[in-house]
Amino acid sequence: MAKISKKRSFRRNKKAQNWATDVLVGAGIFLLGFVIFFYIINQKASTNNLSDLLAEVQKMSNSITTASADPNNPCSFIINNKIDKSKLEQCSLDYNQSKVLLGVTNDYCIYFVDTNGNLINISSITNNSGIGMGSTDINYTILDKDGNPTAVIPCTK
Repeated sequence: MAKISKKRSFRRNKKAQNWATDVLVGAGIFLLGFVIFFYIINQKASTNNLSDLLAEVQKMSNSITTASADPNNPCSFIINNKIDKSKLEQCSLDYNQSKVLLGVTNDYCIYFVDTNGNLINISSITNNSGIGMGSTDINYTILDKDGNPTAVIPCTK
């Protein structure tokens, strides 16, 4: 009977070791997944850096300005440094289509200011309320002379 009890205790220890191994493997897989998740998040965040955004702004600027009228692109509404109001209105009708025509992937907001830096209301042209045309997710913060925010206006509604 002494031998039987020794075998039983040996089997119990072996089962306990299997359970501990399972926990260690599970924790290792969890930690590996955790590290991979944050690596991917970090990579996506670093792809939208300032140089990429500036390149997209340049591409958009080139798309909206032209030397002669392009009937195929309603988003080329600045012709010889003058705004074509009908093309601006056409471009503001469909935000997703305008992103394609402007060649951008990020959200944008186009607004106009006068020589003193005051916002020019273009809502009568775009038929949208807000300060300009573009994404409904973008807001414009108005600052006072000391740089303190005084108001927040949506790009468009």
